[in-house]
Amino acid sequence: MIYSFKTYVNIRLIFLITCLITASSHVTFGSDQFNPDSSDFKKTNNEEKKNKAFNALLLSFDYSTNTNTFGSFTQEVKQPNYSPSLLFFSKTGLTFSAISFFIENSDSTFTKTTSEHDLMLGYNFAPAEKISIFPSYGHIFNSKNSNSLKSVFHDFLMLDISYNSKYYYGGVSANYFFGDKNMFYQSFQNALQFNFENVLFKNSALMLQLEADLNISDKNYYNEFYLQETISSLTREGLLDYVSYRFPRFSNWLISHIDELDLDQLKQTFFEKTLEDNPELYESRYTFTSLDLVLPVYYMIGNISFNVTLYAVFPLNTSYIFEESTQLYLNAGISYSFGF
Repeated sequence: MIYSFKTYVNIRLIFLITCLITASSHVTFGSDQFNPDSSDFKKTNNEEKKNKAFNALLLSFDYSTNTNTFGSFTQEVKQPNYSPSLLFFSKTGLTFSAISFFIENSDSTFTKTTSEHDLMLGYNFAPAEKISIFPSYGHIFNSKNSNSLKSVFHDFLMLDISYNSKYYYGGVSANYFFGDKNMFYQSFQNALQFNFENVLFKNSALMLQLEADLNISDKNYYNEFYLQETISSLTREGLLDYVSYRFPRFSNWLISHIDELDLDQLKQTFFEKTLEDNPELYESRYTFTSLDLVLPVYYMIGNISFNVTLYAVFPLNTSYIFEESTQLYLNAGISYSFGF
């Protein structure tokens, strides 16, 4: 949504948890001794990291100026969202997260706030140096009035595989969402990353990334749901206006039948006719959805971190209901971590 959920996992989790893994294997996160590039740290870390482990708890709050779902956007309005979250990382590699999204203008009228709550359980392990594998399962709770692009899903399975060196991050994320609709979503990430120590204050760290993500998903997964929800909320006159606007070639058919059927029958008949006559809009169409250019900036001091991330999302294929123009939006957040 999160920000998309993928972004949360692949940027926030990997960066902060990697810092915790690196630092906490030798010292308390945020202590005066934290200097991961020093020769003493590397020597001691290599000797002890096999025997040392840690637990970590991360509390965060984020604000985003629009909601990006699988590289797609609702075209009617902007949908800013607020997102508190909690993430627990066990010394065994087990990870649990609870994330809430409060999304403005995301009900059927595009005027009211709806909510989404994601619970996720995963396991992070490193089969080789610099390589991380993160399989996970999550459940999604949507508010009853939700009409967001992700409201058709209730559960998901995810597998993230990443390579993380000093200056380069690369990853692939494969996700299967299921519920009222099912969809496979995949993302490829490439990033150059730069880290600076003791910026403004001692024991602080600054990280900049230049990232490009390529997203693949089903462009039509939401169309049938959107059509049914839209038609069900219309009056008789509203149905005629909607058909004239969206499907002008059906206007004559609707006018000839508008007095023959009651409103519910008319809506159902039109819904079925639309599915039949426009299969290209309602059949699965997996394709490249967007290219995302991302500039995240993280600043950490002690146990507190701040992030500001600028997104430029370029659509790669057209869609019936999604925004097709280039989207610019901003995400900002604050986090507090506990290592123990």
